[in-house]
Amino acid sequence: IPRDLERLKVSLSKAYADLVYDGLWFSVTRESIDAFVASIQKRVSGIVRVKLFKGDCRVVGRKSPMSLYDTGLATYDEGDQFDHTAAEGFIKIFGLPIETAGNQAAKGIKDNTFKVVKDGPHGLNLTHANELNTYLIDFLKS
Repeated sequence: IPRDLERLKVSLSKAYADLVYDGLWFSVTRESIDAFVASIQKRVSGIVRVKLFKGDCRVVGRKSPMSLYDTGLATYDEGDQFDHTAAEGFIKIFGLPIETAGNQAAKGIKDNTFKVVKDGPHGLNLTHANELNTYLIDFLKS
């Protein structure tokens, strides 16, 4: 199930529980949710392994011929199929509110210097630790 559909399913499950709790089993809303669930279940097949122990039930594995998961697209290992350049625009757009908030926050700090690490990756604190530490020490000294 795609992520957006999974999120919708989760919110509808809460609505469904409320309908049942409120005694609205025979409502059009409950029937409509049932139809939605039946529709998305058409593609559900496969095997789910669960571990049962002292009243606990945990999913420990799953496999399906209809799975949307593709290791070649989900990893950043050598030989993967993911076009890494496709992520650059998304990251810049997704990070724009954070950058804007940082710029605004910096305006409120007297004698501030706003630093941007060009092409800084996720995990910047690990990959550029020396550069960040230098910026921080210089800021604290000022």
